Amino acid sequence: MTNRIPLLTGLLVVQLLLVGIVVIRDGGDRAASALLDFDESAVTSLSIEDGDGNTVTLERTDEGWRLGEVPADSNKINDVIESLTGGSVSWPVATSESSQARFEVTADAFQRRVNFGGISGELAVLYIGSSPGFRRVHARRDGADAVYSIDFGVHELPADRSEWLNKQLFRTEGISRVVLPQGEVLMMDDQGVWTLDGRATDAAVTGEYVDRIARLAVLGFADDAALDDLGDPQVLSVEDEQGSHTLTFHFDEAEDQYVLTSDRMPGEYTVASYIVEQVLISADELEEVEPSEEMSLEEEALSTEGG
Repeated sequence: MTNRIPLLTGLLVVQLLLVGIVVIRDGGDRAASALLDFDESAVTSLSIEDGDGNTVTLERTDEGWRLGEVPADSNKINDVIESLTGGSVSWPVATSESSQARFEVTADAFQRRVNFGGISGELAVLYIGSSPGFRRVHARRDGADAVYSIDFGVHELPADRSEWLNKQLFRTEGISRVVLPQGEVLMMDDQGVWTLDGRATDAAVTGEYVDRIARLAVLGFADDAALDDLGDPQVLSVEDEQGSHTLTFHFDEAEDQYVLTSDRMPGEYTVASYIVEQVLISADELEEVEPSEEMSLEEEALSTEGG
């Protein structure tokens, strides 16, 4: 009987440990559901505010997420919502009201305030605060006292509209006609052959050129652009699968970039100079080099090498 006591004591300790693990796991699950208890698919709007009062509002539509009248980066937004609604949390790092200010998760002091909206109204308000370590931030749901340390980065929630803009909003397909700034007309015939004012073009060069226009990317919004103070506009008229539209480029010398406007998309956008310079080329860069010219260039090169 005496020999069985240590054995029974050991079994009791193991049982208590198992019970403790189950309780901790259950408690962790309850904590996770208490932070954000809705699915990402329920979110139809997202409002992000930083500590300086800058605010971005995003709305989900049937065509994807939007920033007002223009398309937003839907993949980026969905990834952020999934991270915040799908992540798990452990026990709270604090539960007192006094600790909330220290961790910057109050209504008056925060790094980010995130409003999640749904079809029926507000789903939740989440405060993102200070960072206890690499890619860790403190977070608190409005109306709750518990503060958690979650796997997230404040930089993933910028309060700058340009950061949420779909940079490919001018991307297009099926370009069949381009009117260059000087009026030359680049056109594709029924056989898929490009001509410039009826003249033959270099097929490879022209194909790359049209592809650059089709993949035109912007940097962000040009909210403070004063177009009247910029250089003379240069216009490309483009016909694609959606119809005809214009791309008007204004050079901002002070910023060494271009400001783009279009009759297809409202707003003004910044574009890198090196990108615009590849679409505002001269017509002779697209023309096909005559065989005689090719031969003379080759002969000249051989002559130079021989000398």
